Amino acid sequence: MTTEKMLEPLLQYQRKMENDLLEIHKRTQQLATEVNQTENITLEPVYDLYILENTLHMELELPGVIEKDIKVELTPTSLKIKGKVQRVKRLPEDAYLVQNRKYGTFDYMFTIPSQQILSHETPEFHHGILHLKLHLEPTQDSIDVSNLQPVQS
Repeated sequence: MTTEKMLEPLLQYQRKMENDLLEIHKRTQQLATEVNQTENITLEPVYDLYILENTLHMELELPGVIEKDIKVELTPTSLKIKGKVQRVKRLPEDAYLVQNRKYGTFDYMFTIPSQQILSHETPEFHHGILHLKLHLEPTQDSIDVSNLQPVQS
C-alpha cells in the first residue's frame, strides 16, 4: 500500500472539515447580519447605587458609548438616560466571522423619590461609566430608594 493510499482517509476528513467550517462561517454570517439589522437595542442597565453625605450616587456602565451620544433628563418623578452605541470601524459584512456586539439606541428610565431631591450636579462620564449625583434633603430617617428601579419606557 502506498503512502498516498494510506493518507487518503485523512485527506478526505480534512476536506470534510474545511467544508463544515465554511458552512459554519456562512451560517454565523447570516445570523450576525440579522442581529445587526436591529436599530433599537435592549441592554440591561448595569449600575451601582449608593448614598454618601445626603447625596444619592448612580454609576451606570455604558460600554462603547461616546459622551456626546448620551442624554440625561431629570424630571420630578424620573431619571431618563438615552444614548447610542455606534460601531468604531465599518468593515464589509463578509469580513466578519462573528458579530455579537449590539449597536443602536437605548433608553433607560428610573423612577425616583421626588420629595427628597434638592439639586443635582452635572453628570460625569469617564471610561464608559456615567456618574450622576442627586443631592437629597437631610433627614433623621432612612432614605427610601426602594423605588429607584429601572422601568421599561
